[in-house]
Amino acid sequence: FPIIAAYQQWIAKCLIADGSLFSSANLWTPELVEEVRAAFVDHPDMGKEDSFWEKLKKQMQNASPAAKHLMSEMIWAMLAFPSNINTDTKRNSIREVWAYSGQVLSENLSLLSDEVLVGIASGGQGYLTGYWRELTFIIKLTVDLKTRSLSERQKLLTNYDDFVAWIAKLPEGDTRQFRHVLRFVAFPDRVERMTSNTHRQEILERFGIASEKQTKNWSDQQLDEALFNLRTKLQKEYPGQILDFYESPLKAKWRPDEEPPTSPLALNETDTTVQ
Repeated sequence: FPIIAAYQQWIAKCLIADGSLFSSANLWTPELVEEVRAAFVDHPDMGKEDSFWEKLKKQMQNASPAAKHLMSEMIWAMLAFPSNINTDTKRNSIREVWAYSGQVLSENLSLLSDEVLVGIASGGQGYLTGYWRELTFIIKLTVDLKTRSLSERQKLLTNYDDFVAWIAKLPEGDTRQFRHVLRFVAFPDRVERMTSNTHRQEILERFGIASEKQTKNWSDQQLDEALFNLRTKLQKEYPGQILDFYESPLKAKWRPDEEPPTSPLALNETDTTVQ
């Protein structure tokens, strides 16, 4: 899918290297990441009257143009995954943050196309109402990555075992939904496209692998491994088919009463928990 390729481009150009999604500049540098961290994380706005976007504009008002561009690309990383946010809403938000700098983001960028911004899976209510938490997590994990050598970043983001050991040690690395996003887009052949562990647990119970009581305290890695083994087993029953737990024939086995999604990347997931 184009969106997975786009996220993997982001991982290679921005998280591993120090480049940019939307320009030829080096935006994801340790210095600019630290500037964004200082502007946003160190100056939280917990007021209830202003929207997230109104607060963000105030928080970034004294930052450099390059830091504002970096924030726009971080917003892309946060918004591209959820399929239950309108593509125009995503695109306008990303462009608006870039425009904090006084510059207009180039038109016709492939990474802002509907094909990319359609999303991968539904974000739960906690994700949609807690942008600041997810953005804080993105910033902090990037700060951590940028303290490491290029070869170490490469290893963390291309080796599943190293990745899960690393991200679990980050503050909120076992609670933020974006950890599921990053784990999936980095390792789509190993990880299911789910933004919480609730559905993972439900699937394992419905397919007779383990009860939700048993899996309640399992780590992300344990759940991933159980689902990977289940998928491998099911693939033998459906040779030649691309299997997806949100698509026929698998979805009917654990969520028989739900209508199937209209496309593989346009889910109507009802789960709103954050785990």
